[in-house]
Amino acid sequence: PEATKAIALSLRDNVTLLKLDISGNWIGIEGSRLVCRLLEENDYITELVLAENKIGSEGALHVAKMIQINTGLKEV
Repeated sequence: PEATKAIALSLRDNVTLLKLDISGNWIGIEGSRLVCRLLEENDYITELVLAENKIGSEGALHVAKMIQINTGLKEV
């Protein structure tokens, strides 16, 4: 989660990155929460890849909530 937190903080003011591929990093539930909180406020990223991250059903709920808020995200 520390690495995920660092990524989330560095992307907070992003206006150029369109695709965020963090697949295979095993960010877990807490990491998914951090990434989704970031994406609730960042509508520049249009594609998110979360494959192989061990987020489980709880992490999927974070993603579902974020998708309702972030209308700029087109592909997950």
